[in-house]
Amino acid sequence: MHRFLFVSLGVLTLLFLASCSVPQNAAAPPTAKVAGKVMLDGKPMASGEIQFVIPGQPPKTCSIKDGAFSGDAFTGRNKVEVVHFIDGPPSTTDPNVKTTINTVAPQFSGPDTKLAAEVPPTGVSSLEFAVTSK
Repeated sequence: MHRFLFVSLGVLTLLFLASCSVPQNAAAPPTAKVAGKVMLDGKPMASGEIQFVIPGQPPKTCSIKDGAFSGDAFTGRNKVEVVHFIDGPPSTTDPNVKTTINTVAPQFSGPDTKLAAEVPPTGVSSLEFAVTSK
């Protein structure tokens, strides 16, 4: 009787754990073409990156050159992050390695970004974002 109980509990535990796991082969949401402009402190951003982020997926990144960007983003509501890196001081652990510093204010970059974009299945080519330096 005890043996049956332990086997039953073991099987139930395995079934419970299997039902809690995230599928590894889940399909990524569809993407669409995006394009637009990014202004930094009122001027076209010379260079940088813009990232379109939805939960559970790696960000879609587009390069910014002379204020313009184009590329792919997931359809639906995306958080938008803008980064502009400049050379920073040498690394404290290895003076031969240079660090980089993001000059964009935190409300436009990183997990606390206030920027967002709705990307329809047909794409969007008129996105505009105005960001400021730190």
